[in-house]
Amino acid sequence: MDALQAELTRSFKALRKEDKDPPLYYLSYQAVETRTRSLSAVLGSVIHDSQEARRSLDVDARVGSRELDDTHQIKGAESAGHVDASSASELPIDDDALALRQAAWSVTDRAVKEAQGRYTKVAADKAVTAGEADGSDDFTAAPAHRYTEPPPPPPPDLSGWRAALKRLSAEAARRPFVVSSQVTLSADSGRTWFADSEGSAIAQSVTSVRLDMTMSGRTSDGMAIDRARSWESVDLAGLPTEPQAAAALARLAAVLEALLKAPDAEPYHGPAVFRSTAAAVFFHEILGHRLEGHRQKLESEGQTFAKMLGEPVTAPFLSVYDDPTLKTLAGLPLNGHYAYDDEGRPAQRAQLVKDGRLAGFLMSRAPIASAPASNGHGRRSSGNRATGRMANLVVEASKTVSEAELRRLFKAELERLKLPWGLWFEDVQGGNTTTSRDGPQAFQ
Repeated sequence: MDALQAELTRSFKALRKEDKDPPLYYLSYQAVETRTRSLSAVLGSVIHDSQEARRSLDVDARVGSRELDDTHQIKGAESAGHVDASSASELPIDDDALALRQAAWSVTDRAVKEAQGRYTKVAADKAVTAGEADGSDDFTAAPAHRYTEPPPPPPPDLSGWRAALKRLSAEAARRPFVVSSQVTLSADSGRTWFADSEGSAIAQSVTSVRLDMTMSGRTSDGMAIDRARSWESVDLAGLPTEPQAAAALARLAAVLEALLKAPDAEPYHGPAVFRSTAAAVFFHEILGHRLEGHRQKLESEGQTFAKMLGEPVTAPFLSVYDDPTLKTLAGLPLNGHYAYDDEGRPAQRAQLVKDGRLAGFLMSRAPIASAPASNGHGRRSSGNRATGRMANLVVEASKTVSEAELRRLFKAELERLKLPWGLWFEDVQGGNTTTSRDGPQAFQ
């Protein structure tokens, strides 16, 4: 943090003094360190056993002003201007201040030049294209924050799982229909440093372990089909035991075998039920991504909900919120937890849908007309600018029924529509039945 802050302060001061038009008005650094241990087994043998450490740095350099800067969307032929791209590079993993500052200076120089070049295109585009429906600023002002968490422990020793991974992968290999399979255990220890020209300085830590099982096969006509099952926790104690993993693997294999023998899917139009992880994926893709703030004013996006604030968007008994402050839910650890987002904003609960009506969006520091401030959801992957993203998306229902009653209601709806069968989606990871056809008389 000391090295990054020193270089950020020096670079920002020097670049602001330069006689450049447009001027640099904001600069931020985000450095991410990840230390990983990984163990993989195939066909009863360990094929991968590694340790790795890496650091990356993302530089957000903004030129112009908060009202109009280089991140502004460009229309027409120049629209593929990578508005979400940021300048990124590897950082030394040693704590050598001079080496860290030299690497940061190099990325900063590139970031500022790229920003100035893009701003020229933004200004030209604004001069010759029609006005925009959403004329909000490109960046919001925000107070500085300082926050430090203790450094994380190193990744745990995985040697105790070595024999278990070999046994699990050998068990998968005993199925004649399995063409390939792999069992992988990985453990990450992460540290993130954020500093900006407004005075924020934030250091956060995270640990995670993940167990993945994959297997694939081919149908008689050559189509490749694969299934996967994974578990994630903050430490090894949160993973399943070997017997539990073996039972899940057996269910995974049964699903794969059934899919390999199943007839080709037919086009279907009618009622469907989503539950388990299938429901989670449905809400993530259909609702969550469409409520990301920046999508509401980009012309390249559908802007599905841009003008629907306060309007009904789901059934009235459903409410949806996203809360990165949650560490657990129903006793399960949540991977989306953080104290500050990737723009240095405090994590906040964002109410997205209330009693079926649209209540808000997932906001970074890029404002929109209906949401002029960040709600702590600015998130990035390396090489991309922070935008409004999901953290822990939670769907609540004020009206519920038992699974038996849900099946009864589902069959009644199929009968009302005179449909011979309907789709019941369960677990896309393969832990349960993947899909079934539920008919009025009987279901599989």
